[in-house]
Amino acid sequence: MTRAFFIKTAALVAAVVASANAELKTVTLKHPSGSSAEPIDFHALLHNYLWVDDARNKGVQVKGLKGVEYFDKVSKTNKTETRELIDFSAQTDNVYRNAPDLVSAIIKGVNAIDRTVTVRKGGSISGGAGAKVETGGKSGIPRDSKSSKRVSTKTDLVLWNPWAERAVAMKDFGDEEYKNMVAVEPGRVSEKQVLPNGQTYTLQQTISVRAK
Repeated sequence: MTRAFFIKTAALVAAVVASANAELKTVTLKHPSGSSAEPIDFHALLHNYLWVDDARNKGVQVKGLKGVEYFDKVSKTNKTETRELIDFSAQTDNVYRNAPDLVSAIIKGVNAIDRTVTVRKGGSISGGAGAKVETGGKSGIPRDSKSSKRVSTKTDLVLWNPWAERAVAMKDFGDEEYKNMVAVEPGRVSEKQVLPNGQTYTLQQTISVRAK
């Protein structure tokens, strides 16, 4: 499924491809040549809710973020992840900066049928001939491109579960739904992505499921 949207001078295209054991979601934002001399900047996030049989009591554990710096939006503090396996026992809203491209959620299943859900992410910018490609937004290094070129950009990862008290306060979220979900969301959140004129930004995630 593909959908296109137009935001001021930029064109946004969202595409989803699903198979039996995997889903690929891609969002592309193009800043057309000649539309404006000024770069545009923005945040981006691919929302996903992974189904969990019961998030409580280590019913889901996220692996692959140890050593990554993150911002805890609940306590409003900067931290470094020390856990090999991250479980959920309270409201969680963490933004992991420039996280690894591969993260796994180990989910305990009903009747002992466990599964591993893998989220693979990536962000990139491509530009036309002679364009400057900015990597990493304001902190990135400009590169001259003699031909059309795709350059990887920083991408973050958000771990989110509202837990019981926050779930009750949300109008668009069921009171008990926190038990059956965890969000493992790729995006450009900790800082804005800069997109110069004539270039295209792509944010992508692939979610795959494997029974243990």
